[in-house]
Amino acid sequence: MQTDEILKGEKVTLRPLLLSDCTQEYADWLNDPEVNKYLECRWQHHTIDTLKSFAQSIHNDKTSFMFAIEYNGKQIGNIKLNIQSQRYKRADVGYFIGNKDFWGKGLATEAVKLIVNFGFEKLDLNKIVAGAFEQNLGSIKVLSKAGFCKEACFKKHSFLNDETSWSDVWEFGILKDDWKNFKKEK
Repeated sequence: MQTDEILKGEKVTLRPLLLSDCTQEYADWLNDPEVNKYLECRWQHHTIDTLKSFAQSIHNDKTSFMFAIEYNGKQIGNIKLNIQSQRYKRADVGYFIGNKDFWGKGLATEAVKLIVNFGFEKLDLNKIVAGAFEQNLGSIKVLSKAGFCKEACFKKHSFLNDETSWSDVWEFGILKDDWKNFKKEK
Protein backbone atom coordinates (compact mmCIF):
# COMPACT_ATOMS: atom_id res chain seq x y z
CA MET A 1 0.00 0.00 0.00
CA GLN A 2 1.33 3.39 -0.86
CA THR A 3 1.72 5.87 1.97
CA ASP A 4 3.28 9.33 2.10
CA GLU A 5 4.38 8.80 5.70
CA ILE A 6 8.01 9.59 6.44
CA LEU A 7 9.16 8.22 9.77
CA LYS A 8 12.18 9.99 11.24
CA GLY A 9 14.37 8.57 13.95
CA GLU A 10 17.61 9.74 15.49
CA LYS A 11 19.78 7.89 12.95
CA VAL A 12 17.49 6.51 10.25
CA THR A 13 14.54 7.70 8.23
CA LEU A 14 11.89 5.41 6.79
CA ARG A 15 10.30 6.65 3.59
CA PRO A 16 8.06 4.89 1.08
CA LEU A 17 9.96 2.63 -1.29
CA LEU A 18 10.09 4.13 -4.80
CA LEU A 19 10.61 2.47 -8.16
CA SER A 20 13.78 4.59 -8.42
CA ASP A 21 15.11 2.67 -5.38
CA CYS A 22 15.23 -0.47 -7.52
CA THR A 23 18.90 -0.15 -8.41
CA GLN A 24 21.69 -2.57 -9.19
CA GLU A 25 23.04 -2.01 -5.67
CA TYR A 26 19.69 -3.16 -4.21
CA ALA A 27 19.68 -6.23 -6.50
CA ASP A 28 23.27 -7.00 -5.45
CA TRP A 29 22.25 -6.93 -1.78
CA LEU A 30 19.50 -9.47 -2.36
CA ASN A 31 21.83 -11.69 -4.41
CA ASP A 32 24.54 -11.63 -1.73
CA PRO A 33 24.40 -14.92 0.24
CA GLU A 34 25.58 -13.17 3.39
CA VAL A 35 22.81 -10.54 3.16
CA ASN A 36 20.01 -12.86 2.03
CA LYS A 37 20.93 -15.80 4.29
CA TYR A 38 17.71 -15.45 6.33
CA LEU A 39 15.47 -13.75 3.75
CA GLU A 40 12.69 -15.63 1.96
CA CYS A 41 13.77 -13.99 -1.29
CA ARG A 42 17.08 -15.88 -1.16
CA TRP A 43 15.67 -18.61 -3.40
CA GLN A 44 15.61 -16.45 -6.54
CA HIS A 45 17.98 -14.28 -8.54
CA HIS A 46 17.18 -10.56 -8.43
CA THR A 47 17.46 -7.95 -11.17
CA ILE A 48 16.36 -4.35 -11.45
CA ASP A 49 13.28 -5.57 -13.35
CA THR A 50 12.30 -8.14 -10.69
CA LEU A 51 12.75 -5.48 -8.01
CA LYS A 52 10.56 -3.01 -9.89
CA SER A 53 7.91 -5.67 -10.36
CA PHE A 54 8.01 -6.44 -6.63
CA ALA A 55 7.88 -2.74 -5.69
CA GLN A 56 4.89 -2.21 -7.99
CA SER A 57 3.07 -5.19 -6.47
CA ILE A 58 3.63 -3.73 -2.98
CA HIS A 59 2.24 -0.36 -4.13
CA ASN A 60 -0.89 -2.16 -5.33
CA ASP A 61 -1.21 -4.35 -2.22
CA LYS A 62 -3.77 -2.92 0.22
CA THR A 63 -2.24 -4.78 3.16
CA SER A 64 1.49 -3.95 2.90
CA PHE A 65 3.57 -0.89 3.72
CA MET A 66 7.13 -0.94 2.34
CA PHE A 67 9.71 1.61 3.40
CA ALA A 68 13.29 2.26 2.39
CA ILE A 69 15.60 2.55 5.39
CA GLU A 70 17.79 5.61 4.87
CA TYR A 71 20.92 6.68 6.70
CA ASN A 72 22.20 10.18 5.84
CA GLY A 73 19.90 10.25 2.82
CA LYS A 74 21.16 6.93 1.40
CA GLN A 75 19.07 3.76 1.20
CA ILE A 76 20.74 0.99 3.22
CA GLY A 77 17.87 -1.51 3.41
CA ASN A 78 14.11 -1.97 3.56
CA ILE A 79 11.39 -2.69 6.08
CA LYS A 80 7.86 -3.91 5.45
CA LEU A 81 4.75 -4.02 7.60
CA ASN A 82 2.14 -6.46 6.34
CA ILE A 83 -1.40 -6.46 7.75
CA GLN A 84 -2.27 -10.10 8.50
CA SER A 85 -5.76 -9.39 9.81
CA GLN A 86 -7.82 -6.20 9.74
CA ARG A 87 -10.36 -7.76 12.07
CA TYR A 88 -7.79 -8.69 14.72
CA LYS A 89 -5.59 -5.65 14.04
CA ARG A 90 -2.49 -7.81 13.58
CA ALA A 91 0.52 -7.35 11.30
CA ASP A 92 3.95 -8.81 10.75
CA VAL A 93 7.21 -7.01 10.11
CA GLY A 94 10.18 -7.99 7.97
CA TYR A 95 13.39 -6.05 7.39
CA PHE A 96 16.98 -6.19 6.24
CA ILE A 97 20.02 -3.97 6.11
CA GLY A 98 21.57 -4.65 2.71
CA ASN A 99 24.62 -2.43 3.04
CA LYS A 100 26.91 -4.48 5.30
CA ASP A 101 28.86 -1.34 6.31
CA PHE A 102 25.84 -0.54 8.50
CA TRP A 103 25.43 -3.89 10.25
CA GLY A 104 25.69 -3.92 14.03
CA LYS A 105 25.13 -0.19 14.47
CA GLY A 106 21.59 -0.31 15.88
CA LEU A 107 19.99 0.97 12.67
CA ALA A 108 17.73 -2.06 12.15
CA THR A 109 16.56 -1.76 15.76
CA GLU A 110 15.67 1.89 15.25
CA ALA A 111 13.88 1.08 11.98
CA VAL A 112 11.83 -1.64 13.69
CA LYS A 113 10.90 0.74 16.51
CA LEU A 114 9.79 3.36 13.99
CA ILE A 115 7.59 0.96 12.04
CA VAL A 116 6.12 -0.54 15.22
CA ASN A 117 5.19 2.94 16.39
CA PHE A 118 3.65 3.62 12.95
CA GLY A 119 1.64 0.40 13.18
CA PHE A 120 0.28 1.13 16.63
CA GLU A 121 -0.19 4.90 16.39
CA LYS A 122 -1.22 5.40 12.74
CA LEU A 123 -2.82 2.06 11.87
CA ASP A 124 -4.31 1.29 15.30
CA LEU A 125 -2.92 -2.24 15.32
CA ASN A 126 -3.17 -4.38 18.44
CA LYS A 127 -0.26 -6.75 17.77
CA ILE A 128 2.82 -6.95 15.57
CA VAL A 129 4.75 -10.18 15.06
CA ALA A 130 8.04 -11.17 13.45
CA GLY A 131 9.79 -14.44 12.79
CA ALA A 132 13.50 -15.23 13.01
CA PHE A 133 15.51 -18.33 12.26
CA GLU A 134 17.08 -19.60 15.48
CA GLN A 135 20.54 -19.00 13.95
CA ASN A 136 19.77 -15.36 13.14
CA LEU A 137 21.17 -13.90 16.33
CA GLY A 138 21.31 -10.38 14.86
CA SER A 139 17.59 -10.30 14.14
CA ILE A 140 16.74 -11.87 17.49
CA LYS A 141 18.75 -9.11 19.16
CA VAL A 142 17.00 -6.42 17.08
CA LEU A 143 13.55 -7.70 18.01
CA SER A 144 14.42 -7.99 21.71
CA LYS A 145 15.84 -4.45 21.79
CA ALA A 146 12.70 -3.19 20.05
CA GLY A 147 10.48 -4.59 22.83
CA PHE A 148 9.34 -7.85 21.21
CA CYS A 149 8.99 -11.01 23.32
CA LYS A 150 9.60 -14.55 22.14
CA GLU A 151 6.19 -16.21 21.96
CA ALA A 152 6.77 -19.53 20.20
CA CYS A 153 9.28 -21.85 18.63
CA PHE A 154 8.21 -23.63 15.47
CA LYS A 155 10.37 -26.77 15.25
CA LYS A 156 11.98 -27.52 11.89
CA HIS A 157 9.66 -24.95 10.36
CA SER A 158 11.70 -23.81 7.34
CA PHE A 159 14.73 -24.67 5.27
CA LEU A 160 17.78 -22.61 6.04
CA ASN A 161 20.08 -23.32 3.08
CA ASP A 162 18.82 -26.28 1.14
CA GLU A 163 16.05 -28.81 1.36
CA THR A 164 17.90 -30.88 3.95
CA SER A 165 18.86 -28.23 6.50
CA TRP A 166 15.72 -27.65 8.53
CA SER A 167 15.69 -24.82 11.04
CA ASP A 168 13.55 -23.83 13.96
CA VAL A 169 11.85 -20.46 13.58
CA TRP A 170 11.11 -18.30 16.59
CA GLU A 171 8.00 -16.14 16.60
CA PHE A 172 8.23 -12.81 18.39
CA GLY A 173 5.41 -10.43 19.19
CA ILE A 174 4.59 -7.12 20.77
CA LEU A 175 1.21 -5.82 21.88
CA LYS A 176 0.12 -2.20 21.66
CA ASP A 177 -0.21 -1.98 25.48
CA ASP A 178 3.28 -3.43 25.95
CA TRP A 179 4.65 -0.96 23.38
CA LYS A 180 3.22 1.96 25.35
CA ASN A 181 4.96 0.70 28.49
CA PHE A 182 8.18 -0.04 26.60
CA LYS A 183 8.28 3.53 25.25
CA LYS A 184 7.74 4.97 28.74
CA GLU A 185 10.69 2.99 30.10
CA LYS A 186 13.09 4.29 27.45
